[in-house]
Amino acid sequence: MTHENTIRSFYAGWEKSDWDTIARTLAQDFVFSSQKDQRLDQVAYKEKCWPGGDSIGVYEFLTIMEKGDEAFARWKCLIDGKVITNTEYFLFENGKIKEVEVYFGRPAHIM
Repeated sequence: MTHENTIRSFYAGWEKSDWDTIARTLAQDFVFSSQKDQRLDQVAYKEKCWPGGDSIGVYEFLTIMEKGDEAFARWKCLIDGKVITNTEYFLFENGKIKEVEVYFGRPAHIM
């Protein structure tokens, strides 16, 4: 599976509200960072970020770029009734997502 396919599978889990799909893409020592959170492990990431409902729509990928074991995904999506854009950096290890750093984008209507 290419890194792009793994990224698409990761987001498909969010679209379907299926944590097991997401978990299959993550390395055991996965960490997540953003402007608000630094190096959340998989348990803390799920507790803080998992919506537990149908608040997320379909992701539309604007760009997925990969080089070696690194990739960037830029997307837009309907979340909690608002269209947003986002860019996320992925680091892979043995085909799994080891790290995600999120860079919050502007509302899509400004694009």
